[in-house]
Amino acid sequence: MMGLILYGIMQGVTPLRALERLARLDLGCMWVSGGIHPDHANIGRFINIHEASLTGDFFDEMVQSVLKETNSGGQRLAGDGTTIEAACSNYNLIKEEAARAAQEEARKQADKAPEDPK
Repeated sequence: MMGLILYGIMQGVTPLRALERLARLDLGCMWVSGGIHPDHANIGRFINIHEASLTGDFFDEMVQSVLKETNSGGQRLAGDGTTIEAACSNYNLIKEEAARAAQEEARKQADKAPEDPK
């Protein structure tokens, strides 16, 4: 159960129903959690029962333990695969073209009726 919760946190998934869905659909989550797929109510109960144990110190110790077991150091950095839309992406180009077309249309309308406040 703890593997499911930690995997969810690492994936940015914290709602209980989303954790339930993650446990059923994500292969990485299935591997980390040992194949369990509890419903959201059981996940919530687990968190409530073990609330006193799930502290910052617990997570710090666990990270240190994982680093020790894997012979890893904290110096290495890994990308998380986040995709970020670039400022020069095709979508922004389309938006820019649409904005320029709207601006040109507004200029034409202003030239036709310069006294009209619209």
